[in-house]
Amino acid sequence: MSLISLINQHAISAAQAGDWSAVASALNALTHEVRDPQPWTYAKIGGAISPEVQFAAAAYMAAAAKVSDEMAMSHQLLLLGDGEKTGFRLDDDNRQGRMQAIIDAESDPQAKIAAGHDE
Repeated sequence: MSLISLINQHAISAAQAGDWSAVASALNALTHEVRDPQPWTYAKIGGAISPEVQFAAAAYMAAAAKVSDEMAMSHQLLLLGDGEKTGFRLDDDNRQGRMQAIIDAESDPQAKIAAGHDE
């Protein structure tokens, strides 16, 4: 999209008034959400972020898998996926919402991670 189109769409009144600071602020405030459609695995998490995060994610999911069929299925996708065609995809609205609800409902995620580590 061209700069003129962006100004016309998001900051036309400021541009017409000659308030270029307001135009810049309006355009700089725009954000575009970009979701990664790649399937994730524990190994891919470890390589992209860190082995510590890989371990924490695996421990958390393993503990959660004991109480939720959905988490058990997610744990299997993270564990057995190849990270190219199979794995756990995070780009779905419903999945993101359910995962966040599960995380928010956990009173002590660190304890769940520790419990998964001890087994």
